[in-house]
Amino acid sequence: MRPILLVLLVAYHAFAPYVGSWEKPDGMDEFEFYRWIGLLSRAFRLEGFVFISGYIFTFQVIERHKFDNFLQLLKSKTERLLIPCFFFSIIYLLGFKDYDSTLVFVQKVLQGAGHLWYLFCLFWCFLIHYLILKNDNPKVIVPVLIVALIFSIAPLPLNLNKPLYYMLFFYGGGLFWKNSQKIIAYATRKNIVRSWVLFFFVFVMANIAIIHISDHYSQLESFFLRGCSLEAKTLLKAILGWSGILALYLSASHYCHKHEVSELIIKLGACGYGVYVFHQFILVYLYRYTNIPLLLGTYYLPWVACLITTTVSLAMTLLLRKTAVGRKFL
Repeated sequence: MRPILLVLLVAYHAFAPYVGSWEKPDGMDEFEFYRWIGLLSRAFRLEGFVFISGYIFTFQVIERHKFDNFLQLLKSKTERLLIPCFFFSIIYLLGFKDYDSTLVFVQKVLQGAGHLWYLFCLFWCFLIHYLILKNDNPKVIVPVLIVALIFSIAPLPLNLNKPLYYMLFFYGGGLFWKNSQKIIAYATRKNIVRSWVLFFFVFVMANIAIIHISDHYSQLESFFLRGCSLEAKTLLKAILGWSGILALYLSASHYCHKHEVSELIIKLGACGYGVYVFHQFILVYLYRYTNIPLLLGTYYLPWVACLITTTVSLAMTLLLRKTAVGRKFL
């Protein structure tokens, strides 16, 4: 699943200006088809990454008996997630001058600058899930995490509302691992086709609804209606995320059951963390500080930028992972 999600990850940020998530560089115009490519690439990519983290982490704790205590986990994830988050956030902010004052600089470093907020969010997901596993009861935990997802629209400091949204996917990954042998029985070609048809239906309908809500949000004067609008978008986003994860997981399960996963796929999957860290540095530099947008124009820019970014990110990750420091932190 990881290599596919990596492609979606880089593709989304390459098409982000068409979606409206990033400012359009000079030379880029509106193009509705690319907007929908961007929407498709972000449909379940981060939810999918969090799902995989929960899936593997649950396996490590239950099957491999990794992390004997909470302090051991805290030390491990501080080194693996927080230190890279803070280190690369400082580089990101200094390199792109994405801050207004010292206070803002410190705040952005602590919560993760740019795309690095994900590392900070994932750190909390690991800690919360470890505590949940000690007293796991899905009939209680799932409703609690759904409520947490609902409250994730609250703007908490340091983006602490993000784990409230993503914990359901992290925990869900653990449930899928626990029931993987049962689920694989449903990974038939017919069910896989059905799951992808369902995903694309949800994708179109959810995004039409989200776009409509976003277009009319500024016209809402009632605080209550604004809250309801944000809540609707969050729930639609979560439903869309789960529909994509289900389709991709069934497809991956079917493939792995019928084929031996190649070393190349495994190696690319292991590069996921590094590619995530590096890709936005490269894309922001290409879009903001080079004349590539003017040279390539609206139609060729995202494809070329995606190819360059993927290649350079993978090369940097593979190179750094040959060092002791790179293997430890990436």
